[in-house]
Amino acid sequence: KTEPNPGRDAWIETLLRDTVGSHLLERILRCSSAPIFNTLYASYFRGRIQKLCAHPIANFVVQAMFVNARSEVQLAMMIEEAAEGFETFLKQGKPGVIRSIIDACVKVNACHKEAVKGLCAAVRCNAPAERKEFVNCVLRMWTYETWINASPEDRASPKTHHTQGALILQSVLTLPEEYNAIVVNSFLAQPHDVTFPWTREPIASRVIDSILTSPHVNLKAKRKLLRNYMGHYHEFAMDKYGGHVVDRCWAVADIDMKEKIAAELLDHEHALSQSFYGRFILRNCKIDSFKRRRDEWIEHERGAQRKKEMFKDILGDVLVIKGSKPNGADAVALPANPNIASLGFEKGELAGLEEAEKKKKKKKGKKSVAEHIEKMFIEEDKSLGVKGKYDEIDALFKKSKSKKRKQGHREEAEMESEAEAEADEVMEKDIEEKPVKEGKKQKRKDMDLMVVLEAIGATKKKRRKEVAEDGEKAGKAAKTEV
Repeated sequence: KTEPNPGRDAWIETLLRDTVGSHLLERILRCSSAPIFNTLYASYFRGRIQKLCAHPIANFVVQAMFVNARSEVQLAMMIEEAAEGFETFLKQGKPGVIRSIIDACVKVNACHKEAVKGLCAAVRCNAPAERKEFVNCVLRMWTYETWINASPEDRASPKTHHTQGALILQSVLTLPEEYNAIVVNSFLAQPHDVTFPWTREPIASRVIDSILTSPHVNLKAKRKLLRNYMGHYHEFAMDKYGGHVVDRCWAVADIDMKEKIAAELLDHEHALSQSFYGRFILRNCKIDSFKRRRDEWIEHERGAQRKKEMFKDILGDVLVIKGSKPNGADAVALPANPNIASLGFEKGELAGLEEAEKKKKKKKGKKSVAEHIEKMFIEEDKSLGVKGKYDEIDALFKKSKSKKRKQGHREEAEMESEAEAEADEVMEKDIEEKPVKEGKKQKRKDMDLMVVLEAIGATKKKRRKEVAEDGEKAGKAAKTEV
């Protein structure tokens, strides 16, 4: 604070603890410039972080402050103050603060060690033997002592899995390899009968997905995970959540591992075809092509692998999983490379390029038809010497039917006969130049052509009427002079 301002201080303190005003303060922290952000932090947060994190409303504002930290030095000061209270945050039911700190470390690319060390201290997994149970403790938001003393039923029950714990593990997996190794090593150290059921659970399966999709996880660890699942892919494929795990495994597998997975799925093709989710896996992995034309299937997968390796340095492991949703739609594909924004892409934007391209083509097709009609109007206007704007033609086009009723029957019949004669000539020329095509498409083109000709005829009618009126005026003027 540069100068004391009781009114301003009271207003900020109210925003910190108000259910509505806190959202405004979060937005201010996100959009403010670096000097204003530093002033807010030094005036209202520094020295009070642990106290504010205990508040049911203010802790969300603190999370926004962490995520929007402007510099490495600033983030280090925040974490130093908050690290001692990690265990308290878990006891008070505020794990979101820990997750926001880890996300801030990823964003600023600093203070990774301090965040992971504080998390280990919070769950009391400091010794190497204790860190083997790191995944189990964080996933349940338990301390190591609670895990050791828990009954086998509680350990195996998916009801003990905590959503915030899974999100924290996913955030840790986005850290560099030397820091996310604590999660990967702990997961791989678990017995298969513990981790295999996780593939069918909505919370724990997200952790497996993050291990497979994170660009910072060691490739050897991913391959070991794929080998561990051999013989069980067909079981996972018939489950709602296990099917997503199979898709992720397929996306990171090399050609040899894909052949092994495809062979296993082919052996259980009948059972998978009877499963709602299994049918999507058979289609995504092209098992029918693998069964009938294996050489072509292998060549296709090798080509896809070569393209993936060619652009891996730029885009990372882009996760494009076709038709992986139950309704057959493509899953949301996100670029795994955290520096993808440097190329001009925002998060999730790469996934919608294909759909945007399709929409662009449709608009382009519609635009070409409109340009063609407009061009015909321009040519006709030149032949008639029309100097007016196109809004007159549009008005004529809309009101042509009403004007026909007001005009005389004789003049109307003459004009219509002329328009029909011109239309017949155009149609004869069109028939001579291009063969007539049957179907709805040709009928639609003929209807469009008749509409254009009708508008042209109305334009001619208007010009002739104007010429006649000018002649009458000239005749009257001549009589008056005589």
